[in-house]
Amino acid sequence: MGVEQILDNLLKVNNIDSMDKLHLDDRRRQTSDIRHLACYFLKRNVGLSESQISKLMKRDRSTIYSSIKRAEELIEYDKDFNRLFNKMKVIL
Repeated sequence: MGVEQILDNLLKVNNIDSMDKLHLDDRRRQTSDIRHLACYFLKRNVGLSESQISKLMKRDRSTIYSSIKRAEELIEYDKDFNRLFNKMKVIL
């Protein structure tokens, strides 16, 4: 599955109408969780580098690295995030 499909599916499943909302400095849990998942899936499923993801997400490379690490931690320890991850994993 390609970059566009992953991002489109993440947005649709989470009722977000445009990618622009993920580019905002919105720190609400729902938005940040989706950003973390987007970075995680783009790295693990597509194989993009942190630099490539940073251009797509309009964030610094180190922020992308932290976001991927945060997603890995949340998958393991946060049951709500894990549910969202598993829901997305089935779709992707």
